[in-house]
Amino acid sequence: MAIKLNSTSGSVTLDAEDGSGNVNVTVPRAGFYSAFVLEDDDGTEVSLSDAEEVKFIGSGITTNWTDTSHGSDGDPFDMTFTVDAAQTGITSIYATDLILGEDTQTAIDFGTANEIDFKVDNATRLTMTSGALYPITTNQIDLGTASLEFKDAYFDGTVTSDAFAGPLTGNVTGNVSGTAGSATGNAATATALATARTIGGTSFDGTADIAVGLAATVTTNANLTGHVTSTGNAAVLGSFTSAQLSTALSDETGSGAAVFATSPTLVTPALGTPASGTLTNVSGLPAAGVVGTAATEGAANTFSALQTFSGSSSALATKIQSILENATISATAATGTVIFSLLTQSVLYYTTNASGNFTVNFRGDGSNTLNSLMAVGDVITCAFLATCGSTAYYNNVVHVDSSSVTPKWQGGTAPSAGNASSVDIYSYTIVKTANATFSIFAAQTQFA
Repeated sequence: MAIKLNSTSGSVTLDAEDGSGNVNVTVPRAGFYSAFVLEDDDGTEVSLSDAEEVKFIGSGITTNWTDTSHGSDGDPFDMTFTVDAAQTGITSIYATDLILGEDTQTAIDFGTANEIDFKVDNATRLTMTSGALYPITTNQIDLGTASLEFKDAYFDGTVTSDAFAGPLTGNVTGNVSGTAGSATGNAATATALATARTIGGTSFDGTADIAVGLAATVTTNANLTGHVTSTGNAAVLGSFTSAQLSTALSDETGSGAAVFATSPTLVTPALGTPASGTLTNVSGLPAAGVVGTAATEGAANTFSALQTFSGSSSALATKIQSILENATISATAATGTVIFSLLTQSVLYYTTNASGNFTVNFRGDGSNTLNSLMAVGDVITCAFLATCGSTAYYNNVVHVDSSSVTPKWQGGTAPSAGNASSVDIYSYTIVKTANATFSIFAAQTQFA
């Protein structure tokens, strides 16, 4: 609202802030002031003089003239102050008995100090204090509905309820019941069984230890019917003979004393057909040999270690009807040093014409020396087949484990040439006479 003073005409003009109209009030000059002062609540004063206006502006309220006629005592001018529906400037409301709501039946009541009451249907339903949020009446209002549920709930403390429906996880104290429910896991603080059980003739509900009426010692000749299961090991079983123990068995074979796995002595056992076995330390075969006919080995066998057949003072050790030796055939020309690995072959055949005189070096293989494979007195025989072209090259040097050995050649003279357009076969018999000491008996034979 605006107020305008006109000292010349002796009038005061009142104008609503919405511009709805002016109301002029004329005051006789003799009784009119040329100026006056307006003061607000905090003491600030404004002097109003001739032709000046004052406008009253309220935040959150609207003023307008609703009656601008007469202005008499019986019909005064009416100015209406309306509080706006949307309030954006109010930041706090404090009142001792403040109540907010649609009406007295649905409201939020701040009338009690340090307490907020929520009213619905003209009654307080829920109260909040500094320490709790609780209903006024037990078992009256729900938190959510069957169709509208809260998402998650977080509690730091104990949740107490008369019942729970649906899955429940975590630590639970109290009684778990319900015809369709079950509890899994271990109860941390269970104090009693819901239904007592009888153990060894004594009722047991879990509230105290019981002494089960079982004898500490089973007396002699006690009869036990059915299967007996023992947990743990029996410390003392008493003394049993093998004959007494056999009476408790129904599927034993043989007779005599019981034996155990380590170093048993078997008395006239019939071994049948063993699935496997090692006879390294077997002794005591009859002098006439194995009774019956020894089976002829029909499958191919490979010996991966040295086999020794000793024979006797009056019989040879081994009789072989036919034998194969392993040969290596290589399209290589003999020249330089020919490596002869006796663990690989007994015969080495070079099919390409020799290109120079050559040395033959005997060894076990790339990892084993021949000296480490042979004992003093051992003999091994092998052959090297060298192909010669128009130039007759020959074996002029022999080594064992890269050390030179002078062979004893057949006929007493070492060869001085090979045989042109031929295959010369060099045979060597190697005898170990001492550690790293060998005698070699060699021969050269022409084949063409």
